[in-house]
Amino acid sequence: MHYTNVDAAYEIISGKKLRFTSAKNTNDPSEFEFGATVVERALDICIGRLTGPDKQLVQAALNNFRYRQFTAFIFCACEADDDEWDVGELSQWRLYGADGHGVAFALDLTANGHLGIPRKVLYGESAGVEFACAEIDRFVAFLNSAPPRLLVGPDPRIPIPHNEYLLNMLFWVPAVIKHRAYRHEREVRLVRGDLHNQSAYEMKFVGKGIRKPVVDLPLYVWRGNEAHKYPVGPLRHLIAGPSADQRALEDSLAHFMTLHKAVYPVKRSDIPYRSVAPAAR
Repeated sequence: MHYTNVDAAYEIISGKKLRFTSAKNTNDPSEFEFGATVVERALDICIGRLTGPDKQLVQAALNNFRYRQFTAFIFCACEADDDEWDVGELSQWRLYGADGHGVAFALDLTANGHLGIPRKVLYGESAGVEFACAEIDRFVAFLNSAPPRLLVGPDPRIPIPHNEYLLNMLFWVPAVIKHRAYRHEREVRLVRGDLHNQSAYEMKFVGKGIRKPVVDLPLYVWRGNEAHKYPVGPLRHLIAGPSADQRALEDSLAHFMTLHKAVYPVKRSDIPYRSVAPAAR
């Protein structure tokens, strides 16, 4: 479930895109730094229990981790239980859905790989360290068993250092580790990396003052053949928030989607909550 305000909802519908924001430029700018510190600790723990070439590999990765400029872009959503699928969750409406005046996009992030693999956010240092250590151990085991031909770059004449492979596997981990105080959010994130090196994606800078780097990815892609094409994407339906104006919002969204040929069901949240009307602009 992705909660947002009305203006952003119209932008998603008209543009048919979901916005991925730099993980270092979220509402809480310290969260990526917190995650990076957790990954550094995991690397340090693994160094202490490894020996020989494996120890040297992880030590080199730790040394480079502190200086490498990671590029992770994220799209944020939260898990929804069955009884929330049609109504949303009140705390999320309050925090991210314009205090009930916004819109929730009900998304099935498990069925559509073109946007990326959904990653559950890990809450707290212990959970983050455990996960990062498991990723490191998995890579070391793979390295010790993989044929040499799998351990070269695009040009086989120019091998990539193994510690760079490890960093490529870990680049996204800091983006899915948050302080345990946020555990009630049950957040799920789609993470994409190194988008600025891929010409298929156009980086934009939005906002006022210090502008946020963002990348818009398609809400759906076309499948099938020339005779029969059909859209495939994660969106299942929209939910109008539990405010007093949700009937008008439902009607407006339905007509707006018809105009933009993006017809999805619009439902009204039946949560018995009437928030304070937003101040006139």
